[in-house]
Amino acid sequence: MGEEEYNETIQNFPYSDPTLENSAFPRRFPFSLMVPRVYQQVKEFVVASLKYTEELNLSQTEVDDMIRKSTNLLLTRTLSGCLSTLIQKQNVGLLQLIQITINTNYLEHTNAYLEEYICGITGLVKFLLNT
Repeated sequence: MGEEEYNETIQNFPYSDPTLENSAFPRRFPFSLMVPRVYQQVKEFVVASLKYTEELNLSQTEVDDMIRKSTNLLLTRTLSGCLSTLIQKQNVGLLQLIQITINTNYLEHTNAYLEEYICGITGLVKFLLNT
């Protein structure tokens, strides 16, 4: 991956690896580019969900709760359904299964960043996350 594409990915996706940052171009992430794309689309989903709630006259806590629940459903049901379908295909090889597992792990690591993003966009204070 060239410098421009690398920098764009790093700006839009929460990933840091000092070894990768210090290596020469072209650089290669340990995950496929699907991971930052999915992360970005989930953030866009959060924004769309927030716009949807604007006319519902809900409290900030209710908006936050609604966005969290819908985002969680998106990640658990939709993505898990897609992964299940993909894994069940007979032509998926071991290397593809390994890459799917790696990608899924990197997506899981973004949960904390999505939590922060949702807090920032809904205006709720961080200590309300675990209540």
